[in-house]
Amino acid sequence: MAAAPAGTTTSAAPGAAGPGVVGQTWGAPQRKQDAVITLQQDADGFVRMNRHYPASVRIRIAFNDGSTGEFSGKTLNDAYDTALAEFRASNGLDAKGFNRAPARRTNPGNKLDFVPVHPGMGD
Repeated sequence: MAAAPAGTTTSAAPGAAGPGVVGQTWGAPQRKQDAVITLQQDADGFVRMNRHYPASVRIRIAFNDGSTGEFSGKTLNDAYDTALAEFRASNGLDAKGFNRAPARRTNPGNKLDFVPVHPGMGD
């Protein structure tokens, strides 16, 4: 066995774990658990949702009547898009959320924070 360069250490035990040890086995990578986002419906029948969620994520909603429902991110994103379109139409905004009327003071956020939900909405 060749001498180790100065300033390094070697392990005298054969098969000792260390960098570059050949034949060392590692367990299979752990599968990441699917995350579930939980939302609570408010007294008016809305959940707070100020952005899109990934389409593949599961979202559990606790409704006011005590029931719960589990929906895909795509289902809630569709509900968000519908609520946003209604909001923009009722406030005279175009599809991008801009007011094309003559300049005046506008809604500073131009965002939607609450989306109406109900049990069985994705069926």
